Amino acid sequence: MKKRILIIEDEAMIAEAMSDIIAILGHEVIWFESGLEALSTGAGEPFDLAIIDLELPAMPGLEVAEKVRENHPDIKILFSTGFSEQEEEIDLTQPHVAGIIHKPFEIADLQRAIENAISKP
Repeated sequence: MKKRILIIEDEAMIAEAMSDIIAILGHEVIWFESGLEALSTGAGEPFDLAIIDLELPAMPGLEVAEKVRENHPDIKILFSTGFSEQEEEIDLTQPHVAGIIHKPFEIADLQRAIENAISKP
């Protein structure tokens, strides 16, 4: 089933790679370069999953995730990071947190993370 996936990632090459992979998997993708842009432009749109970089300019990824959930309480969040020490900031026991994808990522790892997130109750 086709899902709507929000990507909030400030590194264009990574966002474009994610977008291409997600589109190949048959899902619709919307990408924003910052949390502020996503919240002001895409806040009202419905999404099934958000992939949010933890290191974003102006507003950290955890704060962006909280604000996204204010508008979409049922959305699943998949965090992305290139820094392993940031994992400690994420409460993986929260039902809306679908996991963490590490950058750089393998295509299979991203696909598996998305499939797990989408299927998470």
